[in-house]
Amino acid sequence: MAVKGYSREEILALDAIVDIPTAGKCFKLGKSTAYELARSGKFPVPVLLLGKTFRVTRASILAYLGIEDAPVSAGESGQSAA
Repeated sequence: MAVKGYSREEILALDAIVDIPTAGKCFKLGKSTAYELARSGKFPVPVLLLGKTFRVTRASILAYLGIEDAPVSAGESGQSAA
């Protein structure tokens, strides 16, 4: 079963630091594969080990994917302004 990755807009809307399953989804990686790559030091971007948890910065994901870090406007995200 193929993993559905995040869209550009969804990646831009991520928190500054995300967990490995979320980061993996940015690269169309499943949860198990993402953890395996993180443990082996082969994840596509640097992985932070905070205690016993792996984290990845949104900035590193954006840089790797060549996405400029810009705010997402309400029109681009598909949400209407309230």
